[in-house]
Amino acid sequence: GSVAWVEELTGPSGRRYTLAVTYPPGFPHERPKAFVVQPQIGVGPHVLADGSLCLFDDPWAVDLKCTALVVRNRAATWLLAYEVWQRTGGEWQAPDHSTGLRGSS
Repeated sequence: GSVAWVEELTGPSGRRYTLAVTYPPGFPHERPKAFVVQPQIGVGPHVLADGSLCLFDDPWAVDLKCTALVVRNRAATWLLAYEVWQRTGGEWQAPDHSTGLRGSS
């Protein structure tokens, strides 16, 4: 079976997202992938064909230092950009990785 880190994040709008970070069979030679489980994102910018979030310049590059935490933090930043994209009607901004969403307690 596969291993996944599942977490609920709350965006600046107050909207809640369930994020799953999954480890592929080829880990650590393949990066973990992030999926928004709820609500379903559907079509949007920077979503790969398998539904995972595009979080890196080269999503298929081998990165042995890439952990679930790195992917989770980039996914939180992606969700912030997604909310801005929705509010601005299509303007995608890649925010600073030091800002983003807070985990819910």
